[in-house]
Order: sequence, then structure tokens, then C-alpha cells
Amino acid sequence: MEKQGWPEEGELVIVKIKRIMDYGAVADLIEYKNRDGFIHISNVTKSWVKNIRSHVSTGETRVAEVTKVEEDKNTINLSLKTVNETQMKRKMDQWKREKRTNRTIEQLAEKLEKDPEKAKKEIIPKLTEKYEDPYEAFEEISAEGEKALKDIDISKEWKEEIINYSKENIKPPEVTIEGSFNIETLQGNGIELIKKALKPITKENVKVEYVSAPEYKLKITARDYEEAEEELKEAKEKVKKGLNEKAKMKFERKQK
Repeated sequence: MEKQGWPEEGELVIVKIKRIMDYGAVADLIEYKNRDGFIHISNVTKSWVKNIRSHVSTGETRVAEVTKVEEDKNTINLSLKTVNETQMKRKMDQWKREKRTNRTIEQLAEKLEKDPEKAKKEIIPKLTEKYEDPYEAFEEISAEGEKALKDIDISKEWKEEIINYSKENIKPPEVTIEGSFNIETLQGNGIELIKKALKPITKENVKVEYVSAPEYKLKITARDYEEAEEELKEAKEKVKKGLNEKAKMKFERKQK
């Protein structure tokens, strides 16, 4: 849903470049109804800009920071250079998830023969009472089922449609932790001892793969990092317990 009113200074917004001049660019604030902003050439990038068209293109979508708002003059100043990679990715991901939420509610509204715009204004605020990111509701339903909608005040027909859609179309969120065990032993049956120590940790979401002596790759998938870290802690403890005092074990985390 498009936001009404004005953005706040310091806010990160999604913009689409509409027009480029030698001294700057005009951009549409996609999330705000009928709002344009101006990006001065000095705010395009941190380095010196010889040709602004080498850094921005008409029609491209970017993340900008609102640096100044003057409602009386109907002007919004924007900056691209103050947005770092992490902020850009986080904001872009958030915006894409909001778009998917809107599109999903529109589709379900049409199926229920309801007005899509009214449906978005009715259903999305209800979802955000429990989930800060409404798309998270669909992901939770795909993993947890009907209980994910508990205490959300929407009609039975809407709940049924959302549950059916989520189970059929949404993949639960997933995170991955990877690393390697380095296990050395001088015992004659060392390979068998290592295999025996690694076997108890292997399951559907915990995979162990032999690379080359003495390295064994570990990959853990989970719904969130807290759960993944618990799995990792348990795996290391089990492997250590399965080895005897003559074996040496180190675990090295793969950096992203």
C-alpha cells in the first residue's frame, strides 16, 4: 500500500529514477503517493562525479536517504551516497516482501470476490499486530499451520484462504551455517573412530561430508540463527564426546 503524507528526514526510501540532468536527478518515492525527490549530483556517490549518467540510469530502482523535507516548498532532498550496502539490502528486501504481501492479499481478495484495496487496508494491519513483517505470517503458517494465525482478528474465510495459500505456495524461511571439522588421530582405527563420532550428528538438517583427511565439512540448516547455533553447539559436543583423548578436534566456521 502506498503511504500518505511525507517521509521523515533520515528515513530510507525506495526510489525510481525519473529524470536525469547534469546537476542531479529527480526520483519517484515509490512507497509514497505522488511524492518526488531530488538527488543533487554531490549526493550520488562519495567519489567525484564527472558524468552523473555513469552512476544513475533512468528507470532504475535504488535506496535513498531522505536528507531534507520542506512541505511548504513541496520539496524532498535525497542522498544515495549515505546508504551503505547493508542498509540498501535490508531496505530492498523489506520492500520486496511488502510487495509480495500486497500482491498475495490482492490475489486472495479476487478469489473471495472482495475489493483488493479494501482487503489490503483491512487484513495487512491485522497481520502486523502480531508480525512486524506481514509476510512473516505466511512463512509461519507454511511451517506451523493454523496456530500461526491464533489471536489475529480476521474472518474465518480469510483465515482459511491465507492458510491454504501459505501451505501451497510459501517455503518456510531458512538459514545456513557451514564450517569444517579438523580431526586428527594417530590410532590405527582412526578413520572408523572419526566416522563413529560423526554419525550421531547427521540428520535431515545437519549434513557431514568428507573433504580430505583430516577435514570434514559440516552444513546446518534451520529456521533461524538461534536454532542453527543450538544445533552447532550440540553437534560439536557430540563429536567431542565420541572421540577419545588421543584424537584432536578443531572446528572452523566458514565466513560469509
